[in-house]
Amino acid sequence: MKRLLIHLSLSLSLLLLAGSFLIIEWEDPVKKISDWTGISAVYLLILLISLRPISVVTPLKLLKYRRAIGLWSFIYIFVHALNYALFDHDLNPQALFNEAFEKPYLFFGFVSFFVLLYLSITSLPKLFKKVKKTHLIIYPLFALIFAHYMMSQKVISLEIWSYFLMTLALIVWRFIPKKS
Repeated sequence: MKRLLIHLSLSLSLLLLAGSFLIIEWEDPVKKISDWTGISAVYLLILLISLRPISVVTPLKLLKYRRAIGLWSFIYIFVHALNYALFDHDLNPQALFNEAFEKPYLFFGFVSFFVLLYLSITSLPKLFKKVKKTHLIIYPLFALIFAHYMMSQKVISLEIWSYFLMTLALIVWRFIPKKS
């Protein structure tokens, strides 16, 4: 039952996005989908790296939800990338490849996508045991994710800076040696 609730709550943003298409006429639905799925993925990834600090400073034992949150963040990223590839480039791999090398923010997005794809595939229990240490790449990967996010915006808002600083604090906290 708990797993069902976790998956329902993590899928809620996608469900709201899909439902809103029935009642709202957006000027640019492709941009709206891209923005919504991209920022939802960032929220989930920040939640993912905050589980350890929360579990350390509170009695809540949340680490068991890491895989579900990580996989859902990849689902949002997959929809984000599919939206771009399908609606902006008609799934033309050559056009995607060319534009990725013309625009640095797209290159950062592509690299982030493939690293997160690797992390999603290797989060399966049998594979995870063999490559557990490689999952620490999520921390430096945030540099690419935020570079992609910030470079894709016309204006870097206070909200974006607050996510960046919060993530940076979580990363620093993760790697500060703890007293035994």
